[in-house]
Amino acid sequence: MSDLARRVTSDVTFNGANVSTVLRDYLRSVSYTDVADGSSDSIKISLQNIDLKWLSEWYPEKGDQVTATLIYHDWKKTGDLQRLECGLFILDDISFSGGPLVADFGATSVPLDNAFKSQERTKTWENVTIQQIGSSITETYGLGFVYDADTITIEAVEQSDKTDSAFLYEIAKDYGLSMKVYWNRIIMYDKGRYEAKDAVAQIGPRDFIDGRFEYNDTLDGTYTGATFSYKNGTDSEEIEASIGVTEGDGARPLKISSKADDLLEARIKAAAQVNRSNEKVTTLSFGIFPDPSIVATSCIEVVDMGRMSGKYFVDSVETEHSPEGTSQSLKLHRVVERVSA
Repeated sequence: MSDLARRVTSDVTFNGANVSTVLRDYLRSVSYTDVADGSSDSIKISLQNIDLKWLSEWYPEKGDQVTATLIYHDWKKTGDLQRLECGLFILDDISFSGGPLVADFGATSVPLDNAFKSQERTKTWENVTIQQIGSSITETYGLGFVYDADTITIEAVEQSDKTDSAFLYEIAKDYGLSMKVYWNRIIMYDKGRYEAKDAVAQIGPRDFIDGRFEYNDTLDGTYTGATFSYKNGTDSEEIEASIGVTEGDGARPLKISSKADDLLEARIKAAAQVNRSNEKVTTLSFGIFPDPSIVATSCIEVVDMGRMSGKYFVDSVETEHSPEGTSQSLKLHRVVERVSA
C-alpha cells in the first residue's frame, strides 16, 4: 500500500452545520486531548486567517457547539476505515495572532448548561447511593449519566456552596471513582475495572517516534496500605480502620484522619486515597504512529523493554492532525494490584 492511500481527514461541525469543506482550505491543525479522569476533554482548531474572514463574517461565538471526528482512511490495509469520535465540545476560547495570520479556537467537553459548572448550591444528601446522586444532578441539566462501579451508599454528605460539577468530582475522588464528560454525558466509573480489561494494542521500542520516551519508577508518594482515623457520631472516641499492609518490613502506610459514617466507608475512602497515589508508582509517556483504537481509559501492553515491559492504563491521548500528517502522544501508568477496601 502506498503512503498516498493512507490518510486522515477531519469532520467538524459548528452548531450542527458541517464546516469541514470550508475548513479544508484554511486548516493548520486539529488537536484533540482525551483524558481518563479529572479534567475535561478538549479540542483546538488552528486555522490560517490570511483573508481575515475569521475576524469578520466567519467570527464564531463563545458557547457555540462543536463536534469533531477524525477519519482514518486505508489505515492498516486498503479499504480499512476507522473513525475517532472526539465528542461534543463548547467553544470557550477564541484567539488571533499575526505573522502569520492565525485563528485558534479552543473548546472543552463541558455540558451545554453552564450552570453545571458555575452555580453553587447547598444541599444535604442522606441515605443515598452515589449513582442516585449522579442521576439526580444530571437529570436537572438534561445530561446523560453512565455509572460503571459497585453500589456505594452514603449515610449523609453535605454539598456546601459547591457547583454540581465540583461536587460530583469530589464525591468520585473521595470514594475511589473516576469521572469524565463525553457527548453531554457524565461518566463515572471504577478505574480498577478498566485496568482489568484486555490490552487493545502492543507497543514496543520500534513504535516510539524517534525512539523517544519518558519513564519514571518511584517510591515517593506511594503506599502499601493505610490507617484511617475517624470519630463516629457524638462518641469522642477515635476509631481506626486499616487496609493493605500497614506493619512489617517494607510497609509504607498512609495515615489519614477524616470523616466517615462507619468502618466500611472509612475503608473505602482509605483505599481511594492509596490507589490514586499509587497510580504515580510507574509512569510512561511517548509518541507513536497513530492508532485510533487507543483511547483514554483503555490499556496497552508494552513489550521488549525489559523492566519497563508490562500492562499500562492510558491516562491521556493527544492527537494532532494537520495537512502534513497526524501524530499521537500517550501518557500512561503501570497497572498494579489495587488495595481493596
